[in-house]
Amino acid sequence: MSDEDPRRQQLRAAARRLHLAAGEPTLDVLAGYADGRRERSALGNVTSGPKWPSWGTVKAYIDACVQHAAKSGLRLPAKLTDEKVWSAMHQAGSLAKGRPSADASPDTAQVADGFLPAATKTFAGGDAELELLLNKRSTQLDPFSKTTIDVSAVPRPDQTPPPARGWTVPLPSSEVFVGRDEIMAQLRAGFSAGAVGQCLHGLGGVGKTRLAVEYAYAYRDTYPGGVWWIPAAGGVSAGLAKLARWVSSAWATLPDDAASAWAESWLRHWSGWLLILDDASDPAAVTALLGRLAHAAGHLLITSRRDLSWTVPTVPIGVLDPGAATELLLSRTGQDNRTAAAAIAAELGCLPVALEHIAAYAKHTALALDRCLSRLREQPGRIFTAELPNMTAVARVWDLTLAELEAADPHAGPLLAVLAWLAPDDIPRDVLGIHVTGDESAGWLASFGMITLTDDAIDMHPVLQAVIRMMDTDDPKAADDRMLAHRFAIRMLGKLLPDDATDVTAWPRWRRLIPHLDALAGHLPSGTELDSPLGLLLNEAGMFELSQGRAEAATTRLTRALELTSAAFGDDHPSVAIRLNNLAAAHWRAGRPARAAELVQRALTNTEATAGSDHPDMIIRLNSLGVLLIDQDRTDEALAQLGRALAIAEALPDPPKILATVLINIGTCHRHAGRLADAEAAMRRALALTEDQYGPAHPALAAPLHSLASVCRHRRHFEEAQKHGLRGLAIAEKTLPPGHFHIAEHLNGLGVTTCDLGRPADAVPLFQQAAGILGDSVDTESSLLAEVLNNLITARVAAGAPSAELERTVESAPDDHIRVGLLNTLALACTQADRPADALAAALRAARIAEATGHKDLPLSLCRAAAAHLALGDAHEAVAIQQHALKLARSKHNPGYRTLAEHLTVLGDAYEALGRTPDALRCYQRGLRGQGDSPWLVPLLMKASTLQLKLGQKAEAVATFERADRIMEEHYGRDHPTS
Repeated sequence: MSDEDPRRQQLRAAARRLHLAAGEPTLDVLAGYADGRRERSALGNVTSGPKWPSWGTVKAYIDACVQHAAKSGLRLPAKLTDEKVWSAMHQAGSLAKGRPSADASPDTAQVADGFLPAATKTFAGGDAELELLLNKRSTQLDPFSKTTIDVSAVPRPDQTPPPARGWTVPLPSSEVFVGRDEIMAQLRAGFSAGAVGQCLHGLGGVGKTRLAVEYAYAYRDTYPGGVWWIPAAGGVSAGLAKLARWVSSAWATLPDDAASAWAESWLRHWSGWLLILDDASDPAAVTALLGRLAHAAGHLLITSRRDLSWTVPTVPIGVLDPGAATELLLSRTGQDNRTAAAAIAAELGCLPVALEHIAAYAKHTALALDRCLSRLREQPGRIFTAELPNMTAVARVWDLTLAELEAADPHAGPLLAVLAWLAPDDIPRDVLGIHVTGDESAGWLASFGMITLTDDAIDMHPVLQAVIRMMDTDDPKAADDRMLAHRFAIRMLGKLLPDDATDVTAWPRWRRLIPHLDALAGHLPSGTELDSPLGLLLNEAGMFELSQGRAEAATTRLTRALELTSAAFGDDHPSVAIRLNNLAAAHWRAGRPARAAELVQRALTNTEATAGSDHPDMIIRLNSLGVLLIDQDRTDEALAQLGRALAIAEALPDPPKILATVLINIGTCHRHAGRLADAEAAMRRALALTEDQYGPAHPALAAPLHSLASVCRHRRHFEEAQKHGLRGLAIAEKTLPPGHFHIAEHLNGLGVTTCDLGRPADAVPLFQQAAGILGDSVDTESSLLAEVLNNLITARVAAGAPSAELERTVESAPDDHIRVGLLNTLALACTQADRPADALAAALRAARIAEATGHKDLPLSLCRAAAAHLALGDAHEAVAIQQHALKLARSKHNPGYRTLAEHLTVLGDAYEALGRTPDALRCYQRGLRGQGDSPWLVPLLMKASTLQLKLGQKAEAVATFERADRIMEEHYGRDHPTS
């Protein structure tokens, strides 16, 4: 280069000094910083070469050196990067051949030659700070020149033995290391089996680097050739150059390329070494290195966030198991609250970097683990962004990966932002079909370890999700982006959710998507409180949960749906009425009729005001109101509301699907009122309508078949009841998934029919199977579970079960609410089976629990105790208890007609046992008031008729008997054995 104009030599010399001060980055590294704007060869022309570089290339070279110095922790003097000085030198060099630079800064043209002396002083010497920076490096030939480097002073690789106990591994980040024994053994086994290299890969923060450090410490004595740790972020070649300088100080001032080649040769010549490339991201460079070291006698251990083709055995690193994560927290904090530690580990998804961070947070703030848990749940952003001594905040762990992702695929980051709002596990892969570049972008995310991707599903760590959701919370644009991502996630799920929550074939889909709906509802970004689409989706999810018998889960989702819809549209909108009605159904199914009635009334008022009293939506509202009135034994009122619903439905051109449900509820009213023929007619019409709408084998037939079988039982047509019950069970078992609560309903109905047929022992296994299903699939508040357990204990008493077996049945009740009812049923069954001592014990225990818990059935428990005392021959005690029970029932519990009749019957029986026949008759007659002509009144009518005869009231006795006879004939027919 001696024949080159001195003015051009000046710029090239300055470029070489800048290169030295910046840490001698290779041309590949510089080209990377230049972001593809300048080719490698063009950058090389800045320091040497036949072509004079353009001003744009010189600027790209300067910028790349500055970036590399910053990344390497080097501080460059300001004079070394002064753009005016560089521009002057470049302009002077351009003028040397009479060609001024077209892209130089305009204000430098007139000072080009005059400014050169000052530039020369700056870059050739005289600046103490710059000289101090560079004096450790001897003058060298141009590192980018093709001129042969004189390495005669450098020892040959085969003549440079490994340094004694060569070691450059960093210290472990903490003294606690748990839960990785299996992976450590796997690594060791792999190397022992002959593997030259292995790669640890996984999500950032999962502990790959820590594993490599621990492996190095554990097996350092087995590597006499040294254990060499190279951060691979700066490139494999630069890392190998560092290795050369560690092994031989002669390379301290020589170029990276030559040093790297020497290091590879050294590794091939010597054995027993372990080379660790930490955080590698370039599989091509690693593969090339492995090819050159294929026959070397050492080991290469790679860690990487990237899931790529590494051409070596890969060891995927997952999160810690819960036990190990708990132990890490306890050991790092020195605390002993294992419950809180386990809960924190679960909240953090057992991610090591997050566990280490919160442990350091607990020590730094002197907070107990249970308080850390509360703060983590209430203010996760405060935890994840906390800056702690010698520790990177969790929120910053993935910054580099996100930047690299942005460069690789601009769509990957937005997709990650959408996935962050969903549940972390089992995100259906087909959500990607809605995203513009879903599959391709997901591939990039998986390759960077940000998600786990299979053919069917996507998983994303919950801590990473939390960090993505809260990034740049103070940036208005970021806030808008978060809102858009959340809404896009709603849109994705909305397209995937099935249209009909009652469609059995779609139930597996519902089960898979509901956790993601819950996640969307649980993490609302600011500004999405008025999100009606999410309210609609949660409403549908709640109705699905009701179809599965999960009333409490349904209540949670339907409550949230109502909140969102009301906030979006106001309380008077028709959509709010739908949410109110559905939420009422959930509360009713969960055993909260008062709350259900309040919601139904609000829904009814809304629909009447917004749509009119004859609108088809009124059918649903009136039907719901009718169900609640039936539940309160207000049969006549229920029938009036259901009659309104029926009239609206029948006026429509096509019968709505809810018409069958209305007919079933009308039939139930007739059954409760003793009009069994009318009840049967309504049930048969409901069954025919459902068969016409759905076909002969659809699960929608379950309700009308079950109801028709019930009416047949009440009419004592047991064989026909059994036929309908068996048909309903066959359809349910064929069309519904195993364990569905509708199957339990059919089993329960068949069990009752089997008892009616006089085979209680055969009914017991049917009830047991039903109870087993409901115990797994239905909320414990469910009235159906209580009904099944009551039927089970009744059947066991009738089958002669011993007291111990009956006690086990009582203890199987999931809570005291159901247990009180079960004990009351047991007391009644034992009294009827002539086991009065067992009856009294059960009734008194029920009364104690009911009084302690405020249970509404306390009066009934006392009534059953009075009946047991009477059966034991203690009529005086029976009268005293029953009078108290009746008073309590009337004053606080507003009993229905049938319950009141039972109280009065027991009191009348006790009076009769004491010879107080007129008092007994008055009790029976009061029990008959307002009861209609139900079959269950016949025993009471017969008792009243008998006492009327006894008291000489012959005409009244005949009339009472004829009423009983008329009821029996009407409901069962003249030829029925009961009649």
